[in-house]
Amino acid sequence: MAERRSLFRKDSEEKEYIERRLRKIGADKNFVLFVLAWYGVDPYTIVPVGKISETYKRRIKRRVQKGEKEEWPQVYGSIRRRWKEWNKIRLIRTLFKQEPLVPRLRGGQRDIASRKVCHILRIYFKKLTGRFQMELIAWVLGIESISLEQEFSRYRKDRLPSNITILSVDKTGHATLRDEPFSPKKEYEMLEKYYVANKEKIEKVLEKKTPVYCS
Repeated sequence: MAERRSLFRKDSEEKEYIERRLRKIGADKNFVLFVLAWYGVDPYTIVPVGKISETYKRRIKRRVQKGEKEEWPQVYGSIRRRWKEWNKIRLIRTLFKQEPLVPRLRGGQRDIASRKVCHILRIYFKKLTGRFQMELIAWVLGIESISLEQEFSRYRKDRLPSNITILSVDKTGHATLRDEPFSPKKEYEMLEKYYVANKEKIEKVLEKKTPVYCS
């Protein structure tokens, strides 16, 4: 299968065609690019959440030995198992956010991201035109229109991937996560408000391709 190219990576003729279609229905091209970048269709990277230093581990071990006396091996063993779980966590970084990448039941990262983008753009385009504009969404995502229709009719019945947020990390490296069901309507409303409030900054991030947390 040929590599799919989203609006971020289209050649000039394809870009011009898509931008013309977007202008025709009154859509904001930068909002569409923002949605693609927000969910990590393009561009994104996956990185480790960060290793726990050996110095910190030794400090915790001494503290446990001092506080737990004879039972320290069991207590410290439990802490080490938590550290191993922590080291398995990976972060996905897009231009606008970082979040834990957790195991998924089906689909790779780009497919999961495309599914979310499809839901958001359906709402956006229907708000503008009264129609979902699936063919245009297919152009934006770099997917054949028929394939996108088939994929969407199949996976819209599935439980959408959750939004995972790290709430806190305790001294042993145990992370408390919040798992919230993905709601297309709520997500769209949140993205629209964020875009309107930060339009100028978002346009600069899209232009320079510098992540917002690094600018």
